[in-house]
Amino acid sequence: MAAAALPEKLIGASYLFFLQNDSDPIVKLKEHIGDSFIPHMTEGLFELDLDTQKHTETYISKDAPQLRLDVARHRQDNVISVSMASFIGTDDDPDWERQIKFVDTCAAALESNGIDVLGKTVVGVGDASESAESFSAYREAIGTPLEHVSAKFGRNIIHQLLGDLDRQFFFIEVSSNADFENIITDKLPGIVWSMQRLTREMAFFEDRLVTIRSEKKQIDEDLSKVFHQKVGSALDADSAQVLEDQITQLSSMYSMMATDLHLVSDAVSTFDRDLVALGERAKEFGADEEDAFPRYRLAAFRAYLKELRKNQADLRLSLDNTKAAIDIAQTQAEILRGSQGLALQEQTRELLDQNLILQDERASLQAAASVVELVVIFYYSLVAWKTVAVYGTVEVLTPLAKFSVVGTFSAAVVILTHFVGASLHSKKVKWVPILVSGSFVLAALIAMALLPGTVADDVH
Repeated sequence: MAAAALPEKLIGASYLFFLQNDSDPIVKLKEHIGDSFIPHMTEGLFELDLDTQKHTETYISKDAPQLRLDVARHRQDNVISVSMASFIGTDDDPDWERQIKFVDTCAAALESNGIDVLGKTVVGVGDASESAESFSAYREAIGTPLEHVSAKFGRNIIHQLLGDLDRQFFFIEVSSNADFENIITDKLPGIVWSMQRLTREMAFFEDRLVTIRSEKKQIDEDLSKVFHQKVGSALDADSAQVLEDQITQLSSMYSMMATDLHLVSDAVSTFDRDLVALGERAKEFGADEEDAFPRYRLAAFRAYLKELRKNQADLRLSLDNTKAAIDIAQTQAEILRGSQGLALQEQTRELLDQNLILQDERASLQAAASVVELVVIFYYSLVAWKTVAVYGTVEVLTPLAKFSVVGTFSAAVVILTHFVGASLHSKKVKWVPILVSGSFVLAALIAMALLPGTVADDVH
């Protein structure tokens, strides 16, 4: 088909938006377009020129040669937008119902292949000289009575139709073709996606805020109960366990609140950044009225950003209150531990005093036992000595001699048994005192054996 024969009357455009990481949305879209259209140019749409951010491919309808479709692929941030501009012959009338149905079937074909379509937009175009009739026909094709807001872009007028719809609708009154192509292929898709992105973010963040507000309300109620519990049970017999339970509970609250605050802060940052981008794009449109396109949306988005920041401030205040409650509980726990420590120290001191008394008593008893042991050993040693010695030889010894020998033996035996017992207790032999006391025992025994014999010789 010759280029001159291509339909050149632009009647509208459609936009579809996808994430860049979706698998082959352009391939699937081309497959669907190929069911109804024949490619007029074969290169381009598969390969996006990332420097120019745009490439266009042309198709001709199989059953209506007077219908032309120019498909362009753009990159906007992390989103790919595809615009499909519809052209007809100069003497033909636009079929907007077919255009609306076509973009819906494209979106359905993509979604059936697991590709998430982030947004759909339909744009109608009419000459300014006959805009009233064209605009009315376009609204009839949509099938729902809608209000609209408008804005100027150069000498052209852009209307956005408002309503609770699953896609956006625009109508452009064309007075000059000088900058019209720039509007339809670049400016309008950019601002449409900015508005749609903020709308999606607002819905997503609002769902998240429902959960966060519920958690915050519950935490505030629990925090109030914790404070009342502190007053009611301060420093009683179960205070230590009460305070430990409170600190554990408050720490869990703090963790949950910190997570919620992080989520809301991230939402504020994202929404603010995207709202600034929309504000910059809105400057390119001529309308200064706050209720004109696209500024009418800026007021609503700014109000929501203000609400997000209020939730952020409320969460930060609750987080600070939770942290203060943790500090109070920890301080009370430390005071209680200090009081318990003082009581424990007092009990320990009393035990030490009692132990000292017991040690004194033990030492006295040990001394008394040693004296008794010494006396018993002395007596029985003397009796035994008299029994085993030659009769009458011990009796003739001087009292001093008998006392010295038996006393030395008894004392040495007492001392020896003491150090032997101490060695067994400590599992360490005390050699020096054992050997010394043993030597005295041995010496005493030798004396007991020799002295009676000496006396017997003297007698004979």
